[in-house]
Amino acid sequence: MKRIVTALGKLNWGAGVAVLALCAATSMALPAQTPTTLHTFCQGGGQVCRDGVNPPVALVQSTNGEFYGTTAATVFKITPSGTLTTIHDLCSDCADGIISNATLIQATNGDFYGTTTFGGASGEGTVFKITQSGALTTLYSFACPPGGCPDSLPVEPNGMIQAADGEFYGTTVRGGNSFAGAVFKMAAGGTLTTLYSFDGSDGYGPLAALVQAANGDLYGTTSEEGSYGGGTVFKITPKGTLTTLYSFAPKASPSVPTAQARSAPLSSPPMETSSEQPTVAAAIAPTRVAARSSKSPRVAR
Repeated sequence: MKRIVTALGKLNWGAGVAVLALCAATSMALPAQTPTTLHTFCQGGGQVCRDGVNPPVALVQSTNGEFYGTTAATVFKITPSGTLTTIHDLCSDCADGIISNATLIQATNGDFYGTTTFGGASGEGTVFKITQSGALTTLYSFACPPGGCPDSLPVEPNGMIQAADGEFYGTTVRGGNSFAGAVFKMAAGGTLTTLYSFDGSDGYGPLAALVQAANGDLYGTTSEEGSYGGGTVFKITPKGTLTTLYSFAPKASPSVPTAQARSAPLSSPPMETSSEQPTVAAAIAPTRVAARSSKSPRVAR
């Protein structure tokens, strides 16, 4: 609970005002367009913002045409014309989680799935699903055992994706066998399996969701460690075999998802270079470099 309060305390509830803007797409020949402000959060200021505050991630457009998103403590929907409705208060009692830092995804069943960084049964974050009308179900609560972490359980989740096999895949910042973060998969009903635990030599602290490439493998990044200390790009099979594809120079710290271009190479975040590492283009082909399994030797951190 203390960590939840600390995290909430970092939010600028009074002066901080978040704005949703819709930018009209135009051709290059037309002059720049003026964004239209659809909704201003927390217009009254103060400690209580009924419509939420500080939305941290992108919106997702539902099959019904409306947009869905999260603030620090709410799930909301907004029409293309700007009518916003709070469909769930995440901190009505904090048992269903608090601070959702990942974009919602709409699954094939029409429901939205998301994660919270804190809260839940043990304060270590949750996975939830929520209907378009706002009925929320907590599917999984991340937790450390009574003796504390580290242990084999992942904690503090990032976002998830639904893969072609129908399962959900995601990463966590902490937890796992070496407390360096993990990759997990979860069935639609909430059964969670840890696929891989990072140990530092293969990366530390993933901060972004995965992406599934055309070859069926999942690609992602870690924010620290690896061969040069600046994080890694990796791929992992749906069964949990991980390959480190690239190690960044110190201070690079990738924190956003990779994206696969139409020409096949995977785009990677900007990077710094050092005398130990040659300058490379910010794209990486989905090739094997050094395969690892979840039984790799651990590196203490």
